Amino acid sequence: MIGYTPKLLISGATPLFYSRLIKATIRDEEGQKSDTLTIELDDRGNVIPEPKKGTKLSASLGYLETGLADKGTFEVHGSEIKGEAGQGEFIVVQAKGTSLSKSRRLKETGSENFPENTTLKTISETIAGRNGLTLRIDGALGSTTYPDGQYRHDQSDLDFLHRLVERANGILKISGDVLAIAERGTGKNASGKPLPVIKIRKVDAKSWSYTPGDRPSYGRVTGAWIDQKTGRKQIVTEQTGLEGPLFGLREPFKSEAEAKKAASAKAKELSRRSGTVSFTVMGRADGCAGCTVLAEGFRPEINGRWRAKAVEDEFTPGPSGGWVTKFECTAEEGGKQKGK
Repeated sequence: MIGYTPKLLISGATPLFYSRLIKATIRDEEGQKSDTLTIELDDRGNVIPEPKKGTKLSASLGYLETGLADKGTFEVHGSEIKGEAGQGEFIVVQAKGTSLSKSRRLKETGSENFPENTTLKTISETIAGRNGLTLRIDGALGSTTYPDGQYRHDQSDLDFLHRLVERANGILKISGDVLAIAERGTGKNASGKPLPVIKIRKVDAKSWSYTPGDRPSYGRVTGAWIDQKTGRKQIVTEQTGLEGPLFGLREPFKSEAEAKKAASAKAKELSRRSGTVSFTVMGRADGCAGCTVLAEGFRPEINGRWRAKAVEDEFTPGPSGGWVTKFECTAEEGGKQKGK
């Protein structure tokens, strides 16, 4: 904001760190990908110590006049030391919101069987518990029941749970020691609390970019399931809210409820392909992945409601620096309609 002083704080950072800081980028992304903190430092004289893997960094960002917001705790996963004649020498530190040990454990493959009538919450609790994570799950999603159980065959915990959550129209996110599962497109987090609505006016935007949907539009999604009493295949149909041909899910499901849930999730996914837009504005501490962005004053194709699939903060120190926030958005469920 004009007249305000942007400020970045990194836990344990020394005066040398701040004097050599070139740029810091914090990225909050919806879904399975880890949040990231990228730090670029000036290494002239080679006085910057190489960061150790596993080092934890807590970041706060905001304005001195209005206060700083907690942007999370990250763990260093790696770094790059580079240089170019006439340009200088640099160190780029990469830190993620998931620890190295938990990331490795979640990706280990295995097989296991979950019994009949197990729920998504029970499966999620099992996976969270053995990986040292605290579970937060939307109540409606958690009650999703699998009458015939579920079998994990030679899959990682992460891939197996992600598949189940996607079919239930949910979003799986691991941040720090928390495994969060929220229903996609509701405007709420895994605890059921509303996510913010960010209003962006054209006069406030430093830049913006809109791309119409470049994939085929589908009007309906069908899912097949096998009636256990008759042995016959049955079909459920869900509308996308768009115009176009039929999209059929290939894999047959064990129950009508599973088929309906999967077809509904796919219909919502297809409806979000009707366009993407990004906005770059002066630093906003209230932005987060999954929040609603309300655009005003742009072309009709851009105006209206969007969902932020990623939010990226970029901080550069000094008189010529500053703080900007980029919102990368996709259409809400039902597709983007002009001006809405």
